[in-house]
Amino acid sequence: MPNILHDFTVKSDPAAVYRAISTPDGLNQWWTQRAQGRAAAGHEYELWFGPDADWRARVTEAVPERSFGFELT
Repeated sequence: MPNILHDFTVKSDPAAVYRAISTPDGLNQWWTQRAQGRAAAGHEYELWFGPDADWRARVTEAVPERSFGFELT
């Protein structure tokens, strides 16, 4: 399966951007309908977009205010 990578340039405070992409509350503001998880490498996120899209993702990297990544499982 091919990788899907998103690279966004955003003019904002790094801490605010990190919270928006790495915390359940942040993700629920712009992407998911319901998210649960912890921003720490190896932890799992639940990403719920509706009954037909209940996804899981494993955190691959979490460096506060620097980088955050996960892999859909």
